[in-house]
Amino acid sequence: MTGHQLEEELKYQIRSVNCVLVLGELYVAYNDWIQFEMDLASSLDKPIIAIRPWGSEHMPVLVSTAAKEVVGWESSAIVRAVREHAR
Repeated sequence: MTGHQLEEELKYQIRSVNCVLVLGELYVAYNDWIQFEMDLASSLDKPIIAIRPWGSEHMPVLVSTAAKEVVGWESSAIVRAVREHAR
């Protein structure tokens, strides 16, 4: 898939969601794509929920700043945040 095709696929997917989950640990390796996803989510007024890496308190500043909420890697916290922030 080309970069343009991936952008179009991400646009298609993000338009139809109620909120966007961002895994903080992936930001370092894929920061360009994750930043694209966060910018797109913001432009579409989709809330962002950031998920901290398992067993870590570290979260990239750009991710935590863009997020409505930062949660740990626990299913109950993720589900609660989605329910609270999804539109």
